[in-house]
Amino acid sequence: MSDHLLLTLGVLAASAAGLWAWRRWHYRSFWLCLGYPLTAITVRLTWRKVALGCGLTKKRQRF
Repeated sequence: MSDHLLLTLGVLAASAAGLWAWRRWHYRSFWLCLGYPLTAITVRLTWRKVALGCGLTKKRQRF
């Protein structure tokens, strides 16, 4: 393996370990900084399909 690939894998592993530790020991700040924004974006992007599936939409009526 090349040194560049090993360095990239090391950085990814360290980032994953850091995020896990952050979530484990400081859950509130993790939620406010990462969890809530990701959840809000996911809800916003999928809301149209959910609303259509549940019958919460109404077609516009033309006069």
